[in-house]
Amino acid sequence: MIFQILDHVTTTITGDFFNLTAHDSGYPYWVPFITPYFEQAGIEIRKVPFEMLDLSKPWILSLPPKGWQWERNWDDDFMNVFSPQVKNELVKGNGYLMINHEAESFTRDTFKNIHSALHVSKINPKKIIYLVGAINPEDEYKKFTDEYGIPYEKQIKIMSSFHVHRRDFPKYEKLETATNIKKDKKFLSLNRVPRWHRVAMVSLLAKHKLLDYGYVSLGLDFNNPAYHKFHIKEKIYEFNKLYSDIDEGYNEIKPYLPLKVDDVNLNVNQYAIDSLPSIFYDKTYFSLVSSTMALKVEEPCVGFTEKEMRPILYKQPFLIHNLPYALKHLRKMGFLTFNKWIDESYDTEEDDIVRLEKLVLEVKRLCLIPDNKWEQMLKEMHPVLCYNYNILLKYNREHIFFHSDLKNLIEYVA
Repeated sequence: MIFQILDHVTTTITGDFFNLTAHDSGYPYWVPFITPYFEQAGIEIRKVPFEMLDLSKPWILSLPPKGWQWERNWDDDFMNVFSPQVKNELVKGNGYLMINHEAESFTRDTFKNIHSALHVSKINPKKIIYLVGAINPEDEYKKFTDEYGIPYEKQIKIMSSFHVHRRDFPKYEKLETATNIKKDKKFLSLNRVPRWHRVAMVSLLAKHKLLDYGYVSLGLDFNNPAYHKFHIKEKIYEFNKLYSDIDEGYNEIKPYLPLKVDDVNLNVNQYAIDSLPSIFYDKTYFSLVSSTMALKVEEPCVGFTEKEMRPILYKQPFLIHNLPYALKHLRKMGFLTFNKWIDESYDTEEDDIVRLEKLVLEVKRLCLIPDNKWEQMLKEMHPVLCYNYNILLKYNREHIFFHSDLKNLIEYVA
């Protein structure tokens, strides 16, 4: 039996809806995780040029989307970006289009964008697979389809796979941190893309006079600091609880934007785990991680990327500005957190603004702990830090395969 994946470079794809230069330009990310189990079942995974596909059998075209390009009023069939032959086989034949967003955790807005595109498309929604790196996206899709009255026959296939953090880790298996380096800051917080929750968080850190305690970066969008202030006000005006504090903190950091901890170009994606020198982890006690999404008003599903995994690799305790119950999901994945030393009650706070406030106040408490006490705490944490590090490096294909929806791809075997 053959599992056919169309080699997209052998056909023509126009437009800017898909990122044709992303990591999916080779085999998709998910292929290494299904290969051992498909082989055991006598299934060969094969990347095939279009002219060599067995069109009488199922095949998949896996492409990562350029998400922002899908936010539009659709007046044309997005399937027109494909060659007539590929489009015909996707619409009328045995082809399936996988919109592969496993490197991100975007659900509700992407559901809306995909269904908006389908309104003017000839493709059967059942031929669309949305693979996303979110926790329990099927539940959120059920809420979405119920809310918009989308019948079963008009629904797409949702699959979850949250293994993005495992892709490049084998080369870090001998990573060592320099524990004997004197700490000169309390914490590290990297915020390259200035999403509004990051701007709000850093502004609140400034309001509480915490920036001097940390290495804190914050990128600058469009070289226009006023954009951030407008966006914050637009987003949190309805809450109104912390707006004055965030506004005051933002006015403090505005003259210094972008905030940088080194000479890295903040306009370039710093996905690589080693894009930041380990010295910044060596010289700080803990990390304040700002996830891609952190507010329920923007994204309902928890997701993890390399951001949450970096402090684990560098054996550093962490707090995470993510959606509610992110730490709970990490624990379900086998990791340990630090509630013996850190107040992690922010993780169960469902109000976005209250959660942010609790997080920053805990950072403040941790910053005021003397260095000698921190040194003692790190010694106590050492077994947990080593355990998490080893779990991450050994987070094997078996766990990923059986705890995600990747096994369901066997439905598309020819």
